[in-house]
Amino acid sequence: MRKYKYYLLGLLLLLIYSCSHSKYEQLSSINQLIEQDQLDSAEIKLDEVDFTEFNNKKDVAYYNLIRCKLDYRQYRPMDSDTLINFSINVFQETDNDSLLAESYFYKGAQLCDQDEVKEGFANLLKAERAADKTSKLNLRHKIIERIAEQYIYSGDYDLAKQYCEKNYGLSIKANNKEWLAYAHMFYMILYYTQGNKVKAK
Repeated sequence: MRKYKYYLLGLLLLLIYSCSHSKYEQLSSINQLIEQDQLDSAEIKLDEVDFTEFNNKKDVAYYNLIRCKLDYRQYRPMDSDTLINFSINVFQETDNDSLLAESYFYKGAQLCDQDEVKEGFANLLKAERAADKTSKLNLRHKIIERIAEQYIYSGDYDLAKQYCEKNYGLSIKANNKEWLAYAHMFYMILYYTQGNKVKAK
């Protein structure tokens, strides 16, 4: 009888784990659609996710991050930072540096877009520190590029140049021609705004 109870308990735990795992896989596939710029498909898939079936806070945090990421990519302003703050807290607790960096990035980018530049910068720099603990070049590049852009438009040219150099270095390391094109564009904007038209050309 006791053996039977343990067997049932094992099946129950396996079922719980499977449900949780499948939610994470489902969310990961939606995240991939966003990364591939298939935003309409990602929106449809995200709307199909049954939030009430989530049984752990990691899945909730991942869902919140994806929701915020999709809103940002579709130029929808952030009405509240409650969702992304939940993600930040959970990813800090669980030492998930890559998802923590993404959470800080999307919070920071949204705040900068809403002219809350000081707080936005603070979150972007936190994103950079978290991303530096990972080996994800795409993530690090995305963050550095945005920081470079923000420093250019805020008129802090010394720091802008430092981040333009970091951006260029990551582009070379990745051997990515599109990144390199944008890196040169940022240099051009930086020099042009400083009044150095020769270097800009």
